[in-house]
Amino acid sequence: VGKFINRKRTIDLLKAIALINTNNDSFKENVLINIIGSGENEKKLKDFGTINNLINVKFLGFKNQNEIREFYSLSDILVITSENEPWGLVVNEAMASSCAIISSDGVGCANDLVKNDFNGFIYPTGDVKKLSEKIVYLTSNLNIVEKFKKNSLNLISEYSFKNVLNGINEAKNKLLWLKKLKNVGVADPK
Repeated sequence: VGKFINRKRTIDLLKAIALINTNNDSFKENVLINIIGSGENEKKLKDFGTINNLINVKFLGFKNQNEIREFYSLSDILVITSENEPWGLVVNEAMASSCAIISSDGVGCANDLVKNDFNGFIYPTGDVKKLSEKIVYLTSNLNIVEKFKKNSLNLISEYSFKNVLNGINEAKNKLLWLKKLKNVGVADPK
């Protein structure tokens, strides 16, 4: 899900699928990859899919926020391949729809939201072989995918407005406490 621009590295996903398809007929026949978005690299990506006979990859075009929810809820795994993504809101959205996550380490939220072997995997940006291994592992172990999907929803549920407000209040109270200690001449206990 996203813009088809160079830093999103959508081509890495297509290369991984091509690698898997050449060695795994079952994957090619049973796993559907939906790619949602548009952008300057769209023709290049579609041409790659055609040249490599990626019959299990569908380009669905741009979808607005109301439409995209349906695709998240129909999906089991979100793959995000960006090399430089400040956060990666699609990860939050997919987790809220109970998706397992495969994320490159170039995605800002990866270390906060993706827990290896808990709700997904983080792989080194640009490592198509590692990406393909993670995809094959999850699509070959549906019981693990189901566990990861539940874990994603539970984990993202902790990121609520109430919890954010509680965290802000805890930080404010700690700062006030530290200020009081300094006012009475007590060293910061850290």
